[in-house]
Amino acid sequence: MRKVTIVMLVAVLLLPSGFLFAGGRPNKDYKDWFGHFGGGWSMIQGDASDILDDEWYFNGGATYWPSDWPIGIDLDLSWSNYEFSREAINKINTAIDSDPIGALGGDVTGGDVDIWGFTLNGQWSPMKNEGGAGFYITAGVGGYYLDGRLTDTGLVYYPPYCDPWYWWCVPGGYGQGDYIVASEASTKFGYNAGVGLTFEVGSGGQLVIEARYHTIDTYQGTSTDFVPLTIGYRW
Repeated sequence: MRKVTIVMLVAVLLLPSGFLFAGGRPNKDYKDWFGHFGGGWSMIQGDASDILDDEWYFNGGATYWPSDWPIGIDLDLSWSNYEFSREAINKINTAIDSDPIGALGGDVTGGDVDIWGFTLNGQWSPMKNEGGAGFYITAGVGGYYLDGRLTDTGLVYYPPYCDPWYWWCVPGGYGQGDYIVASEASTKFGYNAGVGLTFEVGSGGQLVIEARYHTIDTYQGTSTDFVPLTIGYRW
């Protein structure tokens, strides 16, 4: 929770009192749908921080927000890829080495987890935005697809590749590379909530800075939690 506290404190410090009286909706009365995209740094929280390292985060989607609504409906698709920490890899190899019957066997040198998220959120803003800076809060639910892999380094086969446009080829062959020794994928339910700042950047478009907390019900009461701090554009 220490990282979450730092992120939220930064968000509060960036909020001069005037921001609280400005809206988060783009200043475009002639349209109801707004696209957005962004990227930033995702910080793993809780028990998952003992297994995964912080990594990059990317998202995009659309918001339905009529000019006479105080609340907008936000649809967002996100992707992030988290590497297994060195401490987690060492613990896995220790467990393999201590297996009394050798059923596990082998060794692992790395691993990662892809997390795809599709969320449905409400976005509330104190007032309609008439330009300048704005503020909003957001919360909602989502489905998350988690795909985890453990890998080992060894001799692998690279197939040949030929470019279909320029008629050049790369011959295949054997060489050192990573191959998957174990994998698991599943779709889970989760929640999220966050705060955002908006800054008008011409023609009603917005620069958006957002911190959002995601928690995914991963397995038997345990959760995977992370906080992306993102910078994006809404138009």
